[in-house]
Amino acid sequence: MKRISIALFYTLFVLGLIGGIYGFFRAPLPIDPVAKVEQLLVDAQKYEFRVSRFEREIYASPPQFEALLAGRVSDSWICLLAMQCVADKMLTLDDSLSLYFDEFGEQDAVIKIRHLMNHTSGITPNAAFAAPTLFDAAFRPLAFDPGSEVLNCSTNIELLIAVIEKVSHEPISRRIERDLFEPLSMTATRWQDDGTCTTSIDDLAKWTASMNSNRVLPLRAMLELLTPPKLVSTGYGDYAGGWLIEEAQGLRCELAISRASDQQIALIRFPEKTWTAVLVVQGSQIDITQLGLDVGLAYLEREVRGASRLKRKD
Repeated sequence: MKRISIALFYTLFVLGLIGGIYGFFRAPLPIDPVAKVEQLLVDAQKYEFRVSRFEREIYASPPQFEALLAGRVSDSWICLLAMQCVADKMLTLDDSLSLYFDEFGEQDAVIKIRHLMNHTSGITPNAAFAAPTLFDAAFRPLAFDPGSEVLNCSTNIELLIAVIEKVSHEPISRRIERDLFEPLSMTATRWQDDGTCTTSIDDLAKWTASMNSNRVLPLRAMLELLTPPKLVSTGYGDYAGGWLIEEAQGLRCELAISRASDQQIALIRFPEKTWTAVLVVQGSQIDITQLGLDVGLAYLEREVRGASRLKRKD
């Protein structure tokens, strides 16, 4: 009986080994993520990307760009500075703008700091464009009651900058240099007095990878910063702390997007997998948000079963 058991064990072992070898050679070869990303970028006139994990660079394409205009990706920097002010008890997310500016004293709809950070203030881009001053933009008829819907508008970030400067008693250029650029060694990034900002793909990669750590913000504050707002009647918003929140193959994906003239930038984070990527393309006809999602998935296909082309939420 003992000999039969031993013989049966070895027979099953050999059959399992043969099956494993057969499956290994029959399995399709893993897709080279670099080759797939380059295929996705075939329509770009010029492109460059960086991919990191655990703040360690995995791949860097050949350099194509020198100075970049940060554009709207800097929204995430401003939101982080605001959360630093919250952590330092200089303000709270539920503070009304009327606490800091007399111009908002008679405003019927109360716009709070959190509304600015998550684009739920109701301020419209058209009103912001037509308004003679920053405060006039907020006084024009709002598209909806603050906190009820989401509408991306750069005036939210401009008002947030004004609040930060008010409570910090210093220009935003000085604070962002000291509290963000220096700690992350973003040596190529400069905030100009007119509000424009130049940066590099290396610095953007440092910033995106740093979101997986507590180097510039305590972990609890970082989690609060990246939590989408609960809207009054329609569930949760899809913006948090300057990042667009998407879902891809059951995973959370965070994107910061900038479209400046013919140059587009996407910062991509899959926090559950600690993957981060920076993508810069030249070409105005490219859907940078969809492309950013697809680039992120190209590096996750080995970990996510049944991966397919990501689709952006409408």
